[in-house]
Amino acid sequence: MNTHRSLKALATSISGLLLAGVIATTPAAGAAQAKDNRPEVTLKDHGLVNGDGINLSDVFSGVPTDLDIKVSNSPAPGKSARFTPGQLRQLADQFGLSWRPLRARPRIVIDRASKAVPMVSLRRAIEEELRAAHVEGEVEVEISRLRVKPHVASESEISISVRDLSYDDRAKRFAALVSVSEDSSRLVKIAGRAYSLISIPVTVRHVTPGEIIKASDIAWRSVRTFRSNYNSI
Repeated sequence: MNTHRSLKALATSISGLLLAGVIATTPAAGAAQAKDNRPEVTLKDHGLVNGDGINLSDVFSGVPTDLDIKVSNSPAPGKSARFTPGQLRQLADQFGLSWRPLRARPRIVIDRASKAVPMVSLRRAIEEELRAAHVEGEVEVEISRLRVKPHVASESEISISVRDLSYDDRAKRFAALVSVSEDSSRLVKIAGRAYSLISIPVTVRHVTPGEIIKASDIAWRSVRTFRSNYNSI
């Protein structure tokens, strides 16, 4: 009789413990299940964007369409944007993404799709402005100060316009503000030196002393005024 009561009490105690365990683990299980239902994403190795915004899918792979919204402004053409580990974690938590970093300090660099403005085009624009307002005759410029090579967005056309140009005739130096795209109000600071050009006849082949020079032996070339050599006539 005592043995039967003891077994019944033990069974009741075990049932209570099991029920308590189920109750205690139910919230955790539910939380784990909710976490598993979050979209699983991976961090991209590198990003390249067009337009004015960085979307969530530019940062992570596997982002559902309904969550793919703008999360940051795009960098300027020719520039890059960087997302730190803290910023990446904040994005994942904010949009309910399941993301496990594969590196100790995950980062991503996102570039703006752009194209470089040819330096020869910049020089020609400044030379035309110098001839129009400051220098008589032909001129050639050397750009000596340009902090960053200008870029325009890949979807924009290169359109160079010299907005402001100052010229020191004595020092032969110039400084200019140049716009490189009609879609951007950003101006590029350019400075350098201007050289006057003269056209001189030069021989196109070696001519020995006393040899008669024919018209076909001569070509006209534009050179800087301080540059002439023994081939000049």
